[in-house]
Amino acid sequence: MHRTVIWRAIAALAVALVLILSLAAPALAEEPATGSTTDRPVVLQANADLTVPADSSWDTVVLFAADVTVLGTVDTVVVVDGTATLTGAHVATLVVAGGAVDIGTGSVVGDVRTIDSTYHVATGASVGSQSALEPAAIAVSLAPLAIALWIGAALAYVLAGLVVAAIAGGQLRRAGATITRDPGVVTLGALGVLFGMPLLIALLAVTIVGIPTALAVAIVALPMVWFVGSLSVAVRIGDWILLQARGRVEAAHPVVAAFLGTLVVGVLSIIPLVGFLIGLAGAGAVSVVAWRAAFGGSDRGPVQTVQVGAAPA
Repeated sequence: MHRTVIWRAIAALAVALVLILSLAAPALAEEPATGSTTDRPVVLQANADLTVPADSSWDTVVLFAADVTVLGTVDTVVVVDGTATLTGAHVATLVVAGGAVDIGTGSVVGDVRTIDSTYHVATGASVGSQSALEPAAIAVSLAPLAIALWIGAALAYVLAGLVVAAIAGGQLRRAGATITRDPGVVTLGALGVLFGMPLLIALLAVTIVGIPTALAVAIVALPMVWFVGSLSVAVRIGDWILLQARGRVEAAHPVVAAFLGTLVVGVLSIIPLVGFLIGLAGAGAVSVVAWRAAFGGSDRGPVQTVQVGAAPA
């Protein structure tokens, strides 16, 4: 099984983390007694099936994209995107997300928790308690948090955009105009950002000396180019709105245009891939403007900031 659903991964990882911190950590601090059958107290692995042998006692088993067969005793079993099969096993807590639970005859389980998983208990098996969490319930419970996080991120984006627009409004406007004036060149710039910068990061990371630079490019430079690029698109959108509304745009720093444009971009970013495409187009435009400024490439001059039309009385 190789399903990659974001909500499922988050929920399962949260459950696994809580269980590991609360149950596995104390077990790690203790050494097995002499003669104990605890061969592997804690197991954490991915993409590899696992079998817990009979007459063995383990503390914690956490698997990702793999199946587990339990024949012995395990305190806690967590399976993400896999099947948990119990045969004559003793498990205190069993958690399965995005997979299947098959509890065979003779197995004893204290607590079973499933997330979007099938559940089967054979006759002769004993289960203390069982609870299931479905996608709809997860979506409802996470909706308020998701809305709050989106609002917070949108406000931060708008405020940061206003600051950048007040400092470098002319550069943002020029980059935004390049998108509509030279779409072919901007497309090449976008491809350069999309493929060239990751390649540069990979090449720098090959050597120990280049690792700090690679981290700086990945953590600072690339997000900054993407952010400034989305602001240039926002300013272009804001200028268009002002032109339609009052026949002209701001003659100085495009603060009002940035405010209007960032609101529009924030709303459009809710649509899958739209935010990514906006940032990519803007990053391409910013890279083109930066290239021309650094290497003296041809530029057709700044965009006209005052449009034809009378100012409002």
